Amino acid sequence: MSYGLYVDSSGTLYVSDNTYHRVTKWLRNTIIGIVAAGNGIAGSTLEQLDSPQGVWVDGSGNLFVADTLNHRVVKWTNNATSGIVVAGGQDGTLVIPSIDPTSNIGGSSLSQIGQVLALFLDRTTNTIYLSDTGLYCLTNPCSSQSNNYRVLEWPLNGASAGTTVAGSNWVGFTDTQIGISYGLYVDSSGTLFVADSTYHQVTKWLRNTIIGIIAAGNGIAGSTLEQLNSPQGVWVDGSGNLLVADTLNHRVVKWTNNATSGIVIAGGQGQGSYSVQLNAPTAIIVDDHENLFILDAGNQRIMQYSRGSSFGVTVFGGSNDNGFGTVANSMVMDRSGNLYVADMSRNRVQQIPIITSSVCIGITSTTVPSITSE
Repeated sequence: MSYGLYVDSSGTLYVSDNTYHRVTKWLRNTIIGIVAAGNGIAGSTLEQLDSPQGVWVDGSGNLFVADTLNHRVVKWTNNATSGIVVAGGQDGTLVIPSIDPTSNIGGSSLSQIGQVLALFLDRTTNTIYLSDTGLYCLTNPCSSQSNNYRVLEWPLNGASAGTTVAGSNWVGFTDTQIGISYGLYVDSSGTLFVADSTYHQVTKWLRNTIIGIIAAGNGIAGSTLEQLNSPQGVWVDGSGNLLVADTLNHRVVKWTNNATSGIVIAGGQGQGSYSVQLNAPTAIIVDDHENLFILDAGNQRIMQYSRGSSFGVTVFGGSNDNGFGTVANSMVMDRSGNLYVADMSRNRVQQIPIITSSVCIGITSTTVPSITSE
């Protein structure tokens, strides 16, 4: 089962294998994976991982892994047989939702992390951002739990502790607090955007500030254009517009800078499977041609919206063996415009070639491109 994907500049696909406690890499046009991190056995040594989730590769080819049940982020250089801890790794305990309670490493100090639900690597500053909003145990055995409700910025220079750049370790609705977040984005100016599923808003945090600014939503779940409902995916386009996968409103909404309401750019016609509808979208990507790709998880499909279009085109979909399940919530795109989806329902990663560098003119909603499972 995979919760995280990454495609590097050469087209190599990295898959975090939560079930077998490793990260595998798949070179372009191959059907055999290579173990890039971990040894397939759950553990806490530097040769091992325990239920990894998020993955990222920097410009030097170093692999970064959110080693979830070890409560740390580990860097693996190319062809290494062991990793280097770059964040977390102090004593504590953790419980992950939907996973059996596990005593392990974690905590709330700046040298510790709980469950990381999202990460973002800022290549310009060589810094990793961690959505440290997951559960951890306060006692062992686990009789009580807590969340950290924060985003940590961690320099990848051997630092032994991170810096809180959003949130304050306590859940709340004040301008210094956040809830649970499944989506982060850092723009070219270093502004951090946090999709807050608990408080139904996206907040932005300017560099070196401790107060968040509401960039989308008003903190109350709802379906008006001033509101969001459990947002997950978040993206900032080249014009500085904020795009939000408004998951339980079954739409994608664009918020311009300092706007008090959004503009529906996809979905918004009720929950459904028609070309003008979405069903619980979880991830969004905008390519260099300004095409919007939406992981429409509830409909088990990927939709493409051309700029200004009022309806989407299904570029991949179906609930048969060639499709993906409803528990697909991670999607990435390589530089050739191919999409990769982590299909947790069927324990596989699917590559979906998109023709002409993501410009899918001529593909109808009944056409399914060829796909390969890797």
